[in-house]
Amino acid sequence: LGIAGVPQGLAQGDLDSLAQLVRSKLSLGQYVTLRELDGRGYVDQSRLSTTLAPAPMVSPVPRLSERLKALEADVTEPDSRFNQLVARVEDMSDSKVSDAVMVANVVFRDIPGVEAFLSRHVDPKLFRFCADMKVQLMDLQAKYTTIKDGLSLKADVTKAAYRTEGAAIAAISFDFCHPECLIKSSGKPNDAEKDGFVFAPGLSSAKVYKGTLTSGTLAKYKKSLQTNMTRRQRELDLMFPVDQPLTVQTHAVFSEILTKGHYQAVAFLELFLPFHDTLIEAGIEAKSGWNDQILTYVKAVHERVHTVRTVLKEGTPASMLMGMFRATKMLDRYAELDFVSHPGVAMALVLAALNREGKSAGEALSKVKAAEKSLTECDKRLSALVTDNSKLKSKNPQLFKG
Repeated sequence: LGIAGVPQGLAQGDLDSLAQLVRSKLSLGQYVTLRELDGRGYVDQSRLSTTLAPAPMVSPVPRLSERLKALEADVTEPDSRFNQLVARVEDMSDSKVSDAVMVANVVFRDIPGVEAFLSRHVDPKLFRFCADMKVQLMDLQAKYTTIKDGLSLKADVTKAAYRTEGAAIAAISFDFCHPECLIKSSGKPNDAEKDGFVFAPGLSSAKVYKGTLTSGTLAKYKKSLQTNMTRRQRELDLMFPVDQPLTVQTHAVFSEILTKGHYQAVAFLELFLPFHDTLIEAGIEAKSGWNDQILTYVKAVHERVHTVRTVLKEGTPASMLMGMFRATKMLDRYAELDFVSHPGVAMALVLAALNREGKSAGEALSKVKAAEKSLTECDKRLSALVTDNSKLKSKNPQLFKG
């Protein structure tokens, strides 16, 4: 209205009131009529009729469909801004954890530095005493259920030149991305969209995982983690006495990794249920939230751990220790952000949600097409019945009188 139609000498307060009226109308997607303006003395009808041309109608949300398509492309295309952001976050995370790592006030700058640390001891499998979150979670898996299986496992450990089962588990943990106590490969084509992974039986549903106060999977895992931590700490105290100059530093390093790994594992496991409750409150169906979003959360965390932890393709005792140090450092950051708030997990969840919504839309479209086909068939049948009825009427008029 810049306005040729505004009477000269209109007070500033009236101008402010006019601006407030226009803003309130536009916020509701409405337009201010000339009748309203004239009724409040904001315009002169005679001047408006000669100086103002009719304003074209403008949609409150211009080019909405084009903007939605552009947004979709920004998220789903291979070179989209979203995927570029994912790559940047991963690069930042890798560069952050590849720097020098400090454990128990000991700085490990690189693999040679870890080798120098190991050279103080004659045990070539010293990495077996180091148990980060990954090792502690893998140790939750039942190793055997019969005496025969137990003897077979111990024989295999000896054949593979590992002194103990702990050394074998620590070494194998670098070859597998996901702990079997949490998720496993299903081998079913229907699970291909989840990279073929499903939850282990103890996590088949939120109800099974929660259980009761003492018997659920979560309670069982937390109890086992505490028991294993206590036993490992006793072993460290025995093997690396704190009153010996040559072993006090090693004891401190391995004890810190053990303690941090324990609390990281507990925090990671405890977040499943409240995170699932949040998803339900947001309107996501309970089963889908557990089998899709929670599974995505577990996979995202362990994929990042595996990437950071695996320093060399063919692991050495020094590279394995360095990998555990790096992973523990990274998981400290995850724990600070309650895991699900970490950018890496959040991005994985966004993609999972988009895939789920796309699948749901496809399923809904299929149902609509099926319903449309059914209606078409019904219409054809109805037309045939109408034709048959007309023929009956024409051939038997006496039956349809009145």
